[in-house]
Amino acid sequence: MTGSEPWMRLHPASIAVNLVPRAWRVIRAAWPAVIALALGRQADRSGALELAMGVAFFAATVGSTFIHYLTLRYRVVDGRLELRSGLLRRQIRVIDGSRVQNVELVRGVFHKLSGLVEVRIETASGTEVEGLLSALSVEDGQALIDRLSEVPRRAVPAEEHLIASTWTDAFLFGATGFSVARVTVLFVVVQQGLMTLTASSTVPEVFATPVGVLLLGLASVSGAWLVGTGAAMLTYHRFRLVVEEGGLVAESGLLTRRRVELRPSKVQLVLVQETLLRRLAGFGSVRVETAAARPQGQGSPRSVAFVPVVPRARIGEIAAAFTGAPWLEGGLQAPDPRALWLNLIQSLGTSGALAVGISWWLWPWGLISALYPPLAAWLSWKDFQSQGWRVDEEQIVARRGWWTRQQVGAVRAKVQAVEVRCSLPQRLLGLAQVRVRVAGASFAMPLMDRRTAAAQERILATGRVARGSVAADLVALLGAPEPQVLEHHHQGGEPDQLELREPDQHQAQHSEHVAAPPSPRDEADTPEHLH
Repeated sequence: MTGSEPWMRLHPASIAVNLVPRAWRVIRAAWPAVIALALGRQADRSGALELAMGVAFFAATVGSTFIHYLTLRYRVVDGRLELRSGLLRRQIRVIDGSRVQNVELVRGVFHKLSGLVEVRIETASGTEVEGLLSALSVEDGQALIDRLSEVPRRAVPAEEHLIASTWTDAFLFGATGFSVARVTVLFVVVQQGLMTLTASSTVPEVFATPVGVLLLGLASVSGAWLVGTGAAMLTYHRFRLVVEEGGLVAESGLLTRRRVELRPSKVQLVLVQETLLRRLAGFGSVRVETAAARPQGQGSPRSVAFVPVVPRARIGEIAAAFTGAPWLEGGLQAPDPRALWLNLIQSLGTSGALAVGISWWLWPWGLISALYPPLAAWLSWKDFQSQGWRVDEEQIVARRGWWTRQQVGAVRAKVQAVEVRCSLPQRLLGLAQVRVRVAGASFAMPLMDRRTAAAQERILATGRVARGSVAADLVALLGAPEPQVLEHHHQGGEPDQLELREPDQHQAQHSEHVAAPPSPRDEADTPEHLH
């Protein structure tokens, strides 16, 4: 292709399709003007203020939508997407196809009625969608993606569907979800409303008693459960994960249908989430993040792809499909035992102070909060048992949590930076935490000994595993006086423990062969900020 490639434009129906979303954005951005209008109505009864606001709103929505349609042009030249827009201030944006992290096709209610689709193209730069085209015909949208990726699409047979969820799966995912924040907000709103009505003698005063509070709590939990279940069924309606040439495709949604296309080479990390209820139900969820995943903005929410229901027996298979490497599920290294005591001290201190405050505030009903400290200690113990980590030649894996178990896996080649953190209590106990950063995301490994954390930081930062085994590198970095090797010992179903032992002559020679020459960075056991 050459620079003479003709410019394409949006579908004419995009004016009507984009009008409602733009109007809603204007309303959200103009809330100070709405307040000023409400306060100024008493001073100005001629209606001039309302007329001025109406004209401004009409110009900001209809006018901007019409100008957007007239000025936006796009084309693909030599694998690059070129976008041109603007009336008074012209803007040209060029997106290299090799830099695209993921592509999302969105079909809202108005898109479905008009037969159009919104295309979102994201890279690792900026905080918004770099390429946003709404709205195109389905054929033009798919043709744009095909030309940008230079990978022809084909029909996907049924056997290539990795996951195909049903209404039952979506219901099960929503029914096993529990949001403390949603319950709290609903409880506060309902309680405040009923207290106001009680003061005006509209409702019985029973709602101001402990029994009434309990009833409100049950109603809040039930309401939050219904809202969460309904939202999940709408969001993950007919979810499917399929394999296509060049990548994976995740598609879901009833009112708004989203189709996300991504390549495994762009995946930065994979997060497997299993709450207690979902583990008992026999499934978990897989969350995928690329460098374009963002916590806010117009782009995809934090996770670019989310598989809501995955049978536990297939979690490793689905996670490996995203990372392109075998998923590590067993043989994880346990955290340092001193981390358990630190977690117990912190949880007992926080829960004890909270229990005292609740008991004083809600006396004598608040005495039931005395059960919270032992419960918090038990949860800390269960969380410690669930923690684990492992670093091998291809992946980094970290697992934590019992009520909500989370296991993060990242390909070592994607690591951007590694840092070691030590709080004051951790330094007193000789502990440290390794945090691994990839493009667009980061995760923390369980607490470990400071020397081990420093050694892991150097191994991950220097990539020395390419010249030898992780065990040999770890021994060299720990500053062992004599050549030693690390072995994995599996005892009674417990996670593998690393044990140092003296090698025989052949193993000693092998360790000397694979160990890299010490660098100036390796002369100290730990970084200066850890001492």
